Amino acid sequence: MHGGDATVGAWHCTRMATGYFKGGIMPPCDRHGHGKAWNTGLELLEDLDGGHATLRTLGIDMSGGDMATVELYLWFVNSFVPGTGEDVFDFQVCNDSTLSWVLAKRIGPVLPSPGKWNREVIWINDFVELADHVCLRYDVSDLGFDSPVEAAVDEVTFVVYSSDSTGPSITTESLPDWTVNIPVQVNLHSDGGIGTITWSDAHGNLAGTGLQLAANGTLEGIPANIGTIAFTALAVDEYDNRDSASYTFTVNPALSITTEALPACTLGHPVSMQIQHAGGTGTIEWITESDALGSHGMNLEASGRLSGTPVDTGAFAFAVSARDLAGATDEAEFEVKILTACGDANANGAGPDIADLTFLVRFLFAGGPAPDPMAADIDASGSITISDITRFVDFLFRNGPALNCRIRE
Repeated sequence: MHGGDATVGAWHCTRMATGYFKGGIMPPCDRHGHGKAWNTGLELLEDLDGGHATLRTLGIDMSGGDMATVELYLWFVNSFVPGTGEDVFDFQVCNDSTLSWVLAKRIGPVLPSPGKWNREVIWINDFVELADHVCLRYDVSDLGFDSPVEAAVDEVTFVVYSSDSTGPSITTESLPDWTVNIPVQVNLHSDGGIGTITWSDAHGNLAGTGLQLAANGTLEGIPANIGTIAFTALAVDEYDNRDSASYTFTVNPALSITTEALPACTLGHPVSMQIQHAGGTGTIEWITESDALGSHGMNLEASGRLSGTPVDTGAFAFAVSARDLAGATDEAEFEVKILTACGDANANGAGPDIADLTFLVRFLFAGGPAPDPMAADIDASGSITISDITRFVDFLFRNGPALNCRIRE
């Protein structure tokens, strides 16, 4: 219910205009910029003039409570020049139907943050006895000389606490391990408590670690050292009820890919090799955005294992990145060489077999195509001769010694 004796600028619940009034910046609609809010004529770019504009709530039954708060957001300006205003915004409460108002809080005339949405909290039981008819009234006035006065309120919440209201109870059971030099932002949580819960590092154990526990319960910062961090979190409500919890977690070394090079792969032979790492926190996720592996019949698993079966020979490069649970990353680039198997003279990936022996015979005696010398020089003599054919026959049909191509880099 609105009232007052102001000539212009009565309270209305509307969307507010965006722009300026007498040089002052208007708020963007409600506090979140997309809805309505109670305001003193801001939708018409009116300036409150000539007295008081009041707005009061309906009666609220608080008779079953021992304590009660009202929380809201206030937008208020009272001067062209910050710090020079003369007018005020009053919060008043009453506890009976005769509306005997008691001043609970006054904003102004000097405003700490004019022209911004500011959170206000009032403990109603500090001013009136809780009853079955409790009201709140906003009273904004323009009594100064040609002063621009405008106000808006939004997100008004009443909370009534009974005698069985409990203090805060910290519900966060543990904190995750982390990685050195990686920013931390982990929220601690609690249930219960009266009003705003304020958090702190009870014994100052986080000093020198690069971390701090903010008043809103956020553990934040950048851990500077490897090792164990132990501290006690303290949560206190507005009536000094409190709870504490002790936490221990480990700051691990920086994540680093330690594999320097990959061994050569063989055409047609399954590949399984693990890229190694050191440091980091938790399970490491491996990623490659390169198409080179897939086009050669291989892939990089999320575990960092290179697998698959090469489908052609040659050399190619691919990049990998590793990421841990804390968000630490490292990158590396590797070259993969795919070679023909010793004895796979026809390079079809299936040898060594009788088809490869036939391929060698045709090359030496029938002018057939040349084989890969690294795969066909199976006696490691440095050239392809009938001796290689003899060695091949012994290997395939007489249980002879294994083929022995030259060492290939």
